[in-house]
Amino acid sequence: MASPKIGDPCWHVHHGEGLLFEYLTEPYKVRQKYIREYKSAEEVETRLRLFQPVRGTISPPNYWQEAYAKLREAGAMWREADAKRQEPYAKRQEAYAKLREAGAKRQEAYAEWWEADATWWEADAMLQEADAKWQEAYAKRQEAYAKMREAGAKRQEAYAEWWEADATWWEADAMLQEADAKWQEAYAKLREADAKLAEANAKWRSEPSWQAVLDLHAKECPNCPWNGETIFP
Repeated sequence: MASPKIGDPCWHVHHGEGLLFEYLTEPYKVRQKYIREYKSAEEVETRLRLFQPVRGTISPPNYWQEAYAKLREAGAMWREADAKRQEPYAKRQEAYAKLREAGAKRQEAYAEWWEADATWWEADAMLQEADAKWQEAYAKRQEAYAKMREAGAKRQEAYAEWWEADATWWEADAMLQEADAKWQEAYAKLREADAKLAEANAKWRSEPSWQAVLDLHAKECPNCPWNGETIFP
């Protein structure tokens, strides 16, 4: 028997969610490969055995088909929003790492500056105390002053890097907030669509036409452990 095509109904595409069958949104073999590689080893045989194409005819009510289509649409929107959320999140993390690095450099530069400043004042005190040693102390003070200027320049440079990293972080954070808001919106729509499908699913199960689906499933999927919600009760 030829493999089902995208859009064809299959039994137990997923193990639960209350869906006995679903329409393929990816090649049949791709789903089989995913099950083999990513599902629990103890579940693989059962999943592959029950993941079979529907050979009979299933005619869901229009309201169920609409709810199912909306669920798939909402799922696609959520996956797109989630993918877009990853990039600004990574940028914010990168910016935060740079911010931390710049902050460490700033602290180090501050420490060097304070050390040089203390040395300068010490040398100045020596200059005031011993006029006889004025030349020696003055030379030390000049040396300390040069180090202080150098340390001051490093401090300014580190401070500028810190501000740049800080600005980058806020920019990345704003992008993340925007992407996260879209993600939340898409996720809310996904939950809403999922609830409507569950409602449509429950409604269909209360109608006589659902029994035809159960009869077809029992015929095409014998010895199936599905309990109405999952194949792993």
